[in-house]
Amino acid sequence: MNKLSLALAIIGVVLLSALFVLLRPSAPAGPQTGGAAAPPPAARSPEPPAPPSTEEPPAQRQAATPIRLVIRDGHLVEGPATVQVAQGAEITLELASDSEGEWHLHGYDIHAELRAQAPTRVTLKAEHAGRFEHELHGSGAHGALGVIEVYPATQ
Repeated sequence: MNKLSLALAIIGVVLLSALFVLLRPSAPAGPQTGGAAAPPPAARSPEPPAPPSTEEPPAQRQAATPIRLVIRDGHLVEGPATVQVAQGAEITLELASDSEGEWHLHGYDIHAELRAQAPTRVTLKAEHAGRFEHELHGSGAHGALGVIEVYPATQ
């Protein structure tokens, strides 16, 4: 082997080594401990099942009583910022405001006139699955109050 071939072979090995180091996948982040490596996933003992939840999943929850939303100075001050309901369920919102304005639910294009200190009820059937913002318009206030999440009905 002549000197030129040997030099090219060494340069090739160095380049391949550098490319391997630069392009190899990174090791998963996590604490490194000395000693034995963690057992492979198949050798690990299974985790115990989670205890049953006492809360119904959103897809099964139906609002039996009105959901009260209190608006003060254009902001939601009482009631859930996120209302979760199953698709097909009927829900009633009770909107109480300290000033006049218009409440609007996007996606359903529902509007309700709000009167100061006079609760307004809005009943709707959650026909469309998705996340829908509701907001306040009028009397100097304009802004999002929260969202209504409608989960697809289970078969």
